[in-house]
Amino acid sequence: MLASLASSKGTTHAQDLSPPKNRVALVEVNVNNVGLLRRLNATLFPVEYKDGFYRDVVQSGELARYVYLNDVCVGAVCCKRAPLPPSLGSGEGLYLMTLGILQSYRRLGLGSLLLDYILTQVCPKNPSLNQVFLHVQEGNQEALDFYRSHGFTDVGMEKDYYVQVTPSDAHILTKTVSP
Repeated sequence: MLASLASSKGTTHAQDLSPPKNRVALVEVNVNNVGLLRRLNATLFPVEYKDGFYRDVVQSGELARYVYLNDVCVGAVCCKRAPLPPSLGSGEGLYLMTLGILQSYRRLGLGSLLLDYILTQVCPKNPSLNQVFLHVQEGNQEALDFYRSHGFTDVGMEKDYYVQVTPSDAHILTKTVSP
């Protein structure tokens, strides 16, 4: 949007009044910033992640990223190599442990950006990780809709997957990624 401004000499200048462009960055989770992941997870998820989770994430390299919007950390994704659930066959896949965006920053494409990073940047470098899978708590329709819109398929339920969280059952979702 342009607006005309008259100067004291009577000349007219155009000034751009459109909103500034958002700056988005993906940043590696490391030993120096893992405390931020602890705070994000405490805000985003109904489960408490133990110290071992954070130790593993710090060592996972490209499998964990924060997303920053205009220099504010608003979400993260954390994955690991893991054996496929029996319902998916044998072998190893990429387990998406967490992906979350703070509530007020949802529907801006940031979750999709994190997921796209995993599917298009990480998986192609690791051809053995062509199967991505995750659990979604029963009743979390927003997450189910998000993953289904990105081509994930619901392949079943795991009873009592979550401990000390209700509902305790989880959907198992999967997606095959082409190299």
